Amino acid sequence: MSTGLIVLVTTCGILTAFGIFLMLGVLRQLALMQWRLDQLAAVTPSKTNRSGLKVGATAPDFELPDPDGKTIRLCNFADRSVLLVFTQPG
Repeated sequence: MSTGLIVLVTTCGILTAFGIFLMLGVLRQLALMQWRLDQLAAVTPSKTNRSGLKVGATAPDFELPDPDGKTIRLCNFADRSVLLVFTQPG
């Protein structure tokens, strides 16, 4: 075998091993992150009705300001289909 071929094969082997090493590290970190998220979800106290309402259940009445500053109450939309989306800004 020529020296160039030996160097090429050796370099490819080293790069492959390094790539596998990096991939295993990334997979390990992802699994560790998922485990931490699972642990955090397990110990975080659930807020009131955090799991949501069942389909067809009546939502509790509340009021919020609209973009113009007027107060809007949920009961203003009685007998109409309403999709409520709650977000936590920030």
